[in-house]
Amino acid sequence: MSAPRIARVAVVGVGWWACRLHLVALKENPDALVVALCDRDRARADEAARIFDVPLAVTDVGAVIDAGVDCAIVATPHDAHWEPAAALLDAGIDVLVEKPMTLDPGQAWDLVARARRTGARLHVGYPFLHSPHVARLRQVLRGGELGTPVLSQGLFATGVHRLLAGDVSAQLEHGGLFASAPSTYSDPLRGGGQMNSQMTHAVAVLLSATGLHPASVSAYSNFSGLRVDLADSLAIEMNDGSVATIATTGSVHSHASRIEEYRFFASDGHACLDTVRGRLEIARGGQALTAEPALTEAEANPEKATSVALVAAAIDPDRTSPLAAPGELGADVVALLAAASESAAAGRPVGAYRPPLHA
Repeated sequence: MSAPRIARVAVVGVGWWACRLHLVALKENPDALVVALCDRDRARADEAARIFDVPLAVTDVGAVIDAGVDCAIVATPHDAHWEPAAALLDAGIDVLVEKPMTLDPGQAWDLVARARRTGARLHVGYPFLHSPHVARLRQVLRGGELGTPVLSQGLFATGVHRLLAGDVSAQLEHGGLFASAPSTYSDPLRGGGQMNSQMTHAVAVLLSATGLHPASVSAYSNFSGLRVDLADSLAIEMNDGSVATIATTGSVHSHASRIEEYRFFASDGHACLDTVRGRLEIARGGQALTAEPALTEAEANPEKATSVALVAAAIDPDRTSPLAAPGELGADVVALLAAASESAAAGRPVGAYRPPLHA
């Protein structure tokens, strides 16, 4: 069957992020036609369909499948990603799952397996991985231009402390159509906390840039009186024997003051990435750092690129182009975060789960 010229797209979960970002991006995309919205809250689905001029609003993902869509975005709360994504993948529909892909590593790898069985393409919502600088890092680091990996570092410090405390009012203050349920970010049983909401981005960048996956992790968490983690520090053993450290906090006063920095050290050079300032510098063989072209904030964190990539893959007649944020990477991120949470609670190193097929 030939690929469609225009992708028929559905969005499952029409909360704050879907309405602020995905539906806006899809309506701007000449290669996409949004044909269905799905949400457990019927009134919210109907309202979003009215505002974004979408013909079908439903509460059951089965109705989305029956609508004959080519691809779908799953933007439900963290703990509700697996069920709709699994149903869509089983139907052979390409899926973009928002981060983190799931909370349970077994469910994450299950989605990867379902996609492989049906040939559907599984994406994860990590916008940083679509930036030119991260693409350049993949070329340099995976291609061996800097030699053998030694140490990777990440610092991701943001201002989401209000969300982690259950205050979602800022989402409406910044023009959101709907606010998230407070429990999405503040309830540990629903995947709340800094690891799942923010550190997940930093882990994705480190794994994507290096092409490595985590073997084990030792972690510490600081709750600062909250029910969920506000700050975390991870020491990671990678599958090739190199090591990585990642630190994160949601306690930065404002979004404008955030810090998002990465360092990659190898046997023949190193690279420094600052996604806030849009800077990437690379040093080879003892030479001084050489700066890559600077990026704007929109280029360094191309939020709309995730849905653009979903649509492009759905209409690609060859369906062979590599994905910037594939399901396998998303599953490795989930496995590391789950192991880190267990490590912080148990006070010991914990292995990151990877099924034998992917080990």
